[in-house]
Amino acid sequence: MKKLFSIIALLMALVLFVTGCNSTSAPDDSTDDKVTDTKPTDKPTEAPTDKPTEAPTDKPTEEPSETLKPSERGENAVYSADFAKYKVVADDASGGEVKTLANNLIDTVNSCWGVTTTLVYDKDTEVSDYEILVGDTDRPESKEFKESLEDGECGYRVIGKKIVILGSEDQYTETAIVLFANFMLHDKDTSAKQYMTEENTHVVDATNMLSVMSYNVRVDYGNNNISLVSTMIRNYMPDILGVQEADQTWMKLLNERLSKNGYAYVGIGRDSGGKGETSAIFYRTDKLEVLDSVTLWLSETPDIVSKVRGSNCNRIVTMAVFKRISDGKVFVHANTHLDHSNADVRSQQVTFLDQYVKDFANGLEFMVTGDFNFQPDNRVYAQLMDLKYENCAKLAKFARGRDDNTYTGGSMIDFCFRHDTTAFEPYFYTVCDELIDGKTPSDHHPIFLIIELE
Repeated sequence: MKKLFSIIALLMALVLFVTGCNSTSAPDDSTDDKVTDTKPTDKPTEAPTDKPTEAPTDKPTEEPSETLKPSERGENAVYSADFAKYKVVADDASGGEVKTLANNLIDTVNSCWGVTTTLVYDKDTEVSDYEILVGDTDRPESKEFKESLEDGECGYRVIGKKIVILGSEDQYTETAIVLFANFMLHDKDTSAKQYMTEENTHVVDATNMLSVMSYNVRVDYGNNNISLVSTMIRNYMPDILGVQEADQTWMKLLNERLSKNGYAYVGIGRDSGGKGETSAIFYRTDKLEVLDSVTLWLSETPDIVSKVRGSNCNRIVTMAVFKRISDGKVFVHANTHLDHSNADVRSQQVTFLDQYVKDFANGLEFMVTGDFNFQPDNRVYAQLMDLKYENCAKLAKFARGRDDNTYTGGSMIDFCFRHDTTAFEPYFYTVCDELIDGKTPSDHHPIFLIIELE
């Protein structure tokens, strides 16, 4: 299918400097091989014991002037003196998911601009110069932008002082909102003094795009909140979501909330009777159909509850064959959680993971998400690379936090991998490290990707 990428600029014009991502170094194998907990437990800490310290990052000191005359700024501009005047205006006729994402956009705008913006609907609100238009609103700027889009395209554009975020259909408007919000977050350290001109346009062909999230939700009811976790997920509305550390209580609570947004899931718990923590896969039923699914144990006996020698816990992989409803494209998503004991155990589990995923995919393209409990400089990560897997964070065309920690204690251990025989093209990647109600919902930040599924 024809792909159109008309990318003139990222979110903010005049970006003089984009802050570099902090990098971390993982413990070497001599540290990694040490067993972090010699007593088996159903609630492991799931993190390496040695947590690298992030290197300091120099912040840019130069900032564009706010004293430019209108003629110098141009007739079409959004600039910092006006940020507090803006409202997010959504199309009242849009679907529930677009409205959910439009509402979530408020938090991003407020965080990046340091203002208190509100969400209103086009039919109930008088027209203002200062509007962020989401969806096919009744404003002429929305009509103008939509007429410029081909079927399947989406993006954002500045028209006058208004920012228009739109897709040719609601499902593509969702992609446009997520991209816009993440480009804002990408530039949040430099955007407060920036302004956008009409030349700031970002348009993509969204027909092939699939959004994916991986999230260790932490099975610890005393220190995290299901409402915060579910809010984080709904802020992105991924097409597919792989979760880790979600036991039966978590799955019940998550399913109650996410099913209201059209999600279902596959996967069972890792312990006897399907109990215990899952590596379940949630998916949007309006976009995807499950053709087949299975949960296997990462051991010599994948069909029964079991574990490799030395593993603290039973470890599993949940896999599903999905068909995209819009075009019939078929692919496989696998989701897993490796043990936190030592590298030798994880090495065995990776061997079984590779074998079982390839056998299940049976020639179909596939991706693997999960909490792998190793970092990129670890020998088990290298083992996966030798097996021809590729880290989607490194391949993404655009990224926010490409090298950032995913475990809040200080390590990068959550990944989405593709195999080099797979034609998935990672378009956008981010570590979702924003706060929800001033809190970090889990001890892991979710990772989120937009992938071009050819």
